[in-house]
Amino acid sequence: MTNLVKANQLFRKREYAAAVEVYSELAEKEKDFYLYFENLGLARKAMGRHSESLQDFARALELNPGANRSYYELKHYRSESEDRGLPELSIIVPVHNTEKYLSKCLCSILDQNYKDFELIVVNDGSTDQSIAIINKLMKKDERVILINNKSASGNPGTPRNQGIAIARGRYLGFVDSDDWIDPDYFGSLVSEANARDADIVFAGGFRNHKGNEVDVKKYVKSPFNDKDSSLYKYHESFMIWDKIYNTALVRALNIRLGETRAAVDVPFIFKAYYYLRNAAFCDEMFGYNYRRDADGSVTVKHRKSSGCDFEFKAYEAVKEWVDKCKVSRQYRDIVDFRMVNSYIYTLGIIDSAMRVDFLEKVRKQFRLIDRKSIEHFVCLTKKKHVLDKFEKILKGDIKTITKQQECQTLERDLKPDGKVAHNGKKEDSDSFSFNINASNKGILFFPDWSHTNPYQKLLYSSLADRFKIRIRGYKKELFNKNVLKACRDEFDVIHIHWLHAFMDISKDSGADDLLGTLEYAKKLGYQIVYTAHNIISHDSDHFERELRFRRKAQSYYDYILVHGEYAKKRVVKEIGAPSDKVYVLPHGSYEGYYPDFIDRNAAREILGIKESDFTFLFFGNIKEYKGVDELLKAYDLVRMKHANVRLIIAGRVFDKKSEALIESACDNDKSIIYKPGFIEEKEAQNYFRACDITVLPYKKILTSGAALLSFSFHVPVIAPDSGLIPEILKDGKQGFLYRDHLEMTRLMLRCVRYFNDDEWSKVRSRFDFIKLNDSLRWSNIVYRKPFTSLFADQGFKAQDKSESASYKYAIIRILGNDLPFRHDVDQTYRNLEFTLKNEASFKGACKIWVLNRIIDKGKKKS
Repeated sequence: MTNLVKANQLFRKREYAAAVEVYSELAEKEKDFYLYFENLGLARKAMGRHSESLQDFARALELNPGANRSYYELKHYRSESEDRGLPELSIIVPVHNTEKYLSKCLCSILDQNYKDFELIVVNDGSTDQSIAIINKLMKKDERVILINNKSASGNPGTPRNQGIAIARGRYLGFVDSDDWIDPDYFGSLVSEANARDADIVFAGGFRNHKGNEVDVKKYVKSPFNDKDSSLYKYHESFMIWDKIYNTALVRALNIRLGETRAAVDVPFIFKAYYYLRNAAFCDEMFGYNYRRDADGSVTVKHRKSSGCDFEFKAYEAVKEWVDKCKVSRQYRDIVDFRMVNSYIYTLGIIDSAMRVDFLEKVRKQFRLIDRKSIEHFVCLTKKKHVLDKFEKILKGDIKTITKQQECQTLERDLKPDGKVAHNGKKEDSDSFSFNINASNKGILFFPDWSHTNPYQKLLYSSLADRFKIRIRGYKKELFNKNVLKACRDEFDVIHIHWLHAFMDISKDSGADDLLGTLEYAKKLGYQIVYTAHNIISHDSDHFERELRFRRKAQSYYDYILVHGEYAKKRVVKEIGAPSDKVYVLPHGSYEGYYPDFIDRNAAREILGIKESDFTFLFFGNIKEYKGVDELLKAYDLVRMKHANVRLIIAGRVFDKKSEALIESACDNDKSIIYKPGFIEEKEAQNYFRACDITVLPYKKILTSGAALLSFSFHVPVIAPDSGLIPEILKDGKQGFLYRDHLEMTRLMLRCVRYFNDDEWSKVRSRFDFIKLNDSLRWSNIVYRKPFTSLFADQGFKAQDKSESASYKYAIIRILGNDLPFRHDVDQTYRNLEFTLKNEASFKGACKIWVLNRIIDKGKKKS
C-alpha cells in the first residue's frame, strides 16, 4: 500500500490527524506535487485548522492553476459571521503629496451611484495638505479608512500592499490619487463580477486627460479566457487600476505589488493574470479618468534619473516565481514579451548618461529569450516596432544605438506623440501641450503651463490667429541650448513667463543655467520677450538675491511686457529696465473660456446655499500674502450682525498656517464652505454662479487673475486699491475698492445691508462688465506693440464683405462629446450623422457646425 493510498483511507475514516501526518510527509518529500498540498488542506480544514488549510490550498494552486478544489476553497472561504456587515468592495487609494488633485479623486469615489464599499486611503508620508483633505472627508463619511504612514515608504507599492492587508471587501479596486472615476465605474465592474462569478473584471479602456483634451483608450478584445490561444492570459492593459479583483484569491496567493522604486505593478499583474482564472469584461466601460498632465509620474522620474536597476529586480522576482511555481511554457513566453516591451520603453526615456550601461544589461537579458517567441507575439499583437528594436539591440553597435536613441529622445521632446506608454505606466506630461502650426515663423514660449493656466492658451491662440504665426510651448526643463538650436529654423521669438520657475534662489549660482541659455539664445539670433507677471515673488525668502538675478536677466530681453502702467513703473525702477523696452499689454478677459451653463439656483443647490443667504467668495490659490486670515476676521464680524450670510473658500492651500486657520474657522462656523484643492475649469461656474460678490483680501498684489475671472462671470469684486487693480476695476462700476482691511469689512457689511433691504438688485444694475470685458478681448490686446513690430508683415488682411446676402438664414449646430455622464462616447457621432442626413437638403441656409472636442480624427475628417 502506497503512502498516498494510506493517507486517503485515513481521511475517509475521518482520522484526520493521522491523515495530516502522512500527507505532510509526502508533501515534504515531493514539494512540487500539488495534490499532496490539496489533500493536506482538506484534512486540516476538516479539523478546523482553517488558516493552515488556506496555506495548503494556496500552495496547491500555485503549483497547478487548474487545481479546481483548491481554487474553490480559496475563493469561497468567508464565514457567515464575516460576511455580515462587510462591504462588497474595497477601494485602495495611495496618497503622497497630491493635494492638488486629491479632493476631486476621493469625492468622485464617495459620490458613486454604487454605495457598498470601503475606501482605504493610505497617506504615505505626505508633507503637503493631503492629510487635512483626508481627515475632513473622514469626518463626513464613515466609509473612509485611513492608514497614515508618518514617513514615506519610498516606493509606490508598499502603501497599496498595506491596503490589501486590511481590505474587507469581496472585491478589490485601486484608484491613483491624481485620477478620478465616473459615478457608475465601480458599480458596473462589480455588477459584471457578480453576474459571472468573475475573479477579475476588466474595464473596456479609460479616458486619457491632458489639459482640456480627452482621448478614449479602447482595449482590443482579448482571448484572455481561451485556453487554445497563444494569448491566453494576455491583455494589453498592464496597470492595476482599470479592473477589480477577487480579494480572497489575491490575499491567499500572496499577489502583491513590488516594493522597488518603480515598476511595482509588474509582479502583481503577472500573478493576477495567471491565477485569477475566471475573467469578465465591461467592454463599454471607460469610466476611469487618467490625468496625464499631473505633476510627473514617479515611475518616469525614477527611470529618467537612475540606472533603472529596479526594473531588472522586478523581472528577476517574476522569473524566480516562474521557476518556483513551474509556470507554463506559454505564460513564460508572455512574460518574456512583456519584459522586452518594458525595457524598450525604458530605453527611450532613461538619462543618456546611463543609457550605455542599461543597454548592455538589456542585451544580456535579450540573449536568453527565444526570438521566434517574440516574433510570434509581435505577429499576434501587431507590434512590429518591438521586433525591430529587439533585433537592433541584439545585433547593433551599442554606441550607434545610443546615439540614435539620443536623437529620437530629442525628436520626441520637440514633437508630442500624445500616447500612453505601451506598458500602461504613467508617462510624464509631454514636453509641450500647446502647439499651433503655421507657415510663418513664430514664438517659442517657456514654461508651457497652458494645461492648468488658460492665460497662455488665450494669448497664443489670439496671436496665432492675428499674425498667422507658428506657436509652441515647452516645459521649463527644455529651456536649454539643444532645444533652442533645433527650433531655430521655425521660430524667431522666445517668450519667457514666470521667471522664478527657472531659478534656484537659495544659492548664488541659482540663475547660472538661465543666464547661460539666454545668452546662447541671443547668439542664435532669437528676439526675447519677457512677461513680468510679478515684479518679484510675493513670498520670496531671498529677496536681494532674487532681485539681483532678475536684473541680470533683463539685460537679455528685447521686450518686457507688463499688465499695466503701475507695473511698468516698478519694472523700470526696481529691475532697472529701460523704459523704452517695457510695453503695457493688459491681462485679457476669461469671458467665454470657462464653462458657464449652470444658473444661480442650480449652483446653490449643489453647494447647499439658500436663496436668502448673501454669499461671499474667495477663489484661487491660498498663500499667506493672500490675506485669508483678514477675510476670516472680517467675516466673523459680518456674522455677528447678520445670520443670513455664507462664505465660500475654494482653492489650493500652500501654507499650513492658512490651512489651520481655515479648518478651525470651519469647525466653529458651519456657514463657511471650504473646497480645498485644484478647481477644475468646469467646476469654477459652481462657485461664481452661487456667490453674490468676490472678495480679494490681499496684503500684496500686482494683478489678479481671480478678479478678471470674476468679471468674466459678471460677478462684482471687493478688492484692494493697490497694484494694477485700480486700472481695471472702477469703484462702483465692477465692484468696490478698499484702502485697508477695516474698510474691506465695512464694504462687506454694506453689501449685506443692501441685500437685506432689497436694494442689491439696484446696486448690481449699476455694475458694467460688458464694456470692460469687451475692452479686454484678446484679439484686441495682441494687436499692439511689440507684436505688431515683431510680426508686422504677417498679419491677416480683412476680406471684402459681400454686398448682397448669400443666405436667408443660418443654422448653427454645436456637436460635442464633452458630456460623458449624459451619453456614451459614440453618441456624438450618431448625432452628427443624423444632422447631416436631415439638414443636407436645406436651401438658402448657411450651415455652421461647431465640432466641440471631437476626438476621433477619422470621424472629424469625414
